[in-house]
This record gives sequence, structure tokens and C-alpha cells, in this order.
Amino acid sequence: MADPGSGPGGVTALLHELGVPAFGIDLSPEMVAPAREAHPQLRFHTGSMMSLNVPSASLAEFHRTLRPGAPALLAFQTRHYYWRTAGRVIALLVEAGLALTATVGREPMGGESRAGTFILARRP
Repeated sequence: MADPGSGPGGVTALLHELGVPAFGIDLSPEMVAPAREAHPQLRFHTGSMMSLNVPSASLAEFHRTLRPGAPALLAFQTRHYYWRTAGRVIALLVEAGLALTATVGREPMGGESRAGTFILARRP
């Protein structure tokens, strides 16, 4: 399972601990380097979530790479430099053809300065 926008690798590591074979992809080499250092048993690659190199550039890429019925879980900090708000991410997912399953907000944790959001969507 790809963890696009994996940052320092925390979600990728959690997926691994839960028994999900996962690898991380992040646009920033400055995020990939500490992810590799903190989680040497996992794979992390520099790349864009907007152009996934897995078995065409927008959030439609998630739709393309998911099997019918497959879930996509997005975890991000609200008002992050690119995504900005949960509402905007939901709109992009729906526009890309994914069906919204659940949205959960959370307060900042572990020294974070921003609240976070989890969005579960599914390819119809």
C-alpha cells in the first residue's frame, strides 16, 4: 500500500505495525531522509502523490490506482500549506470520482501546531 505524502513516516510505520505492507512517498527529500532514518525497515521514495508510479496528475490519480471498492485513507494537518481545509480535500476526492465514507477531525498531538483530519473514501 502506498502512503502518498508520507512526511516523516509515522503513518507508514503505523500501517506496517498493523500488518499492512506499506511504503512511503513524499515530494520533499527533506522529509524522506528522516523517514528512512527513523524507520530503516520500511521503503520511502521521493515522488509526487499527483503522479503515482504504481501498477496517469490530480487526485484522480488515487481513483486510477485503486481497485473498485478499495479504500483510500488520507491523514493530514488542517490548513496545511497545500490542502488547506478538510472541505477542500473532500471536494477534490468527490470530483475525482471517489465516494466519501467517513471524516474525523482531531486536535494537535505530539507537538503539532495544527489540528488534523482523517478522511476515508472508497473507489465505487
